[in-house]
Amino acid sequence: MIIRVTHPDHEGKLAKLIVNEERRAVTVYVDGRDLLTAIYPQLLKLWDDGILDEMRALGFVVEVLNEKDAVNVRIAAFCKWYKHFKGVAYKASAKDIGMMKNIVVSEALLRFYMDDQNMPDNSTTWLFRGKQSIGNLVKYFNQVRASMVAPIASKHPNVWSREHLNKLDGPGISDYHRHLKSLGLVAKTARDGSVLDYIPQSDASTH
Repeated sequence: MIIRVTHPDHEGKLAKLIVNEERRAVTVYVDGRDLLTAIYPQLLKLWDDGILDEMRALGFVVEVLNEKDAVNVRIAAFCKWYKHFKGVAYKASAKDIGMMKNIVVSEALLRFYMDDQNMPDNSTTWLFRGKQSIGNLVKYFNQVRASMVAPIASKHPNVWSREHLNKLDGPGISDYHRHLKSLGLVAKTARDGSVLDYIPQSDASTH
C-alpha cells in the first residue's frame, strides 16, 4: 500500500510511504524538513489506524493510492524476488522503470517467473528461464502469464527426430532434449557422444 500525505498550505507532496502488510511504513520519503519533526513519528506509527485520522484533523490530506498503479512498488517487488531466487541484487535502470509502466505484476507472477527450479518445461518457458530481467519480463509478459495458468503444450515431437533438431537454435535444442526426458525417455548415444535416438527407460536398462 502507498500513502501520500499533503497539506493545503504547502505546495507539492510532503511525504509518501510504502506500507507493508502489517501496516508498518517500510519506506518513507519526506519533502519539507520544517515539518519532519511533526510528521515523521506519526508516519512510523501508521499501524495504529487512528494516526491517519489524527493527521487529517491537523489539516493534512492523507490519500491511499492504488498500489497496482505505482511503478515503484512493482520495481521493488521485482527486485525482492530477484534477490530471493538469484541471490544477488537487481539494479533497475531508468529504462527498466519506463518499461515497468506498461505491465501490472502480482507477487505470484514474479515468484513463478523467477523460480527456475520449479518452472515447468514447455515450449515457452525457455524464453525466460535463466534470463530474468525487467526487459525480458515485459517482452514475454503474455507468455509468462500463459505458462503460469496453463503450461503450453510442447511444440516438439514426442520422439527423437534429427530433422526436427536441425531446425532449432541453441535454446530450442536444449528445450527439445528436456521435453524428451520429461516423457521418461533417455538418450541412446554413439561412441562420440552424439545422440542416435531417445528410447524408453525400460529399454535402455536392457542394453
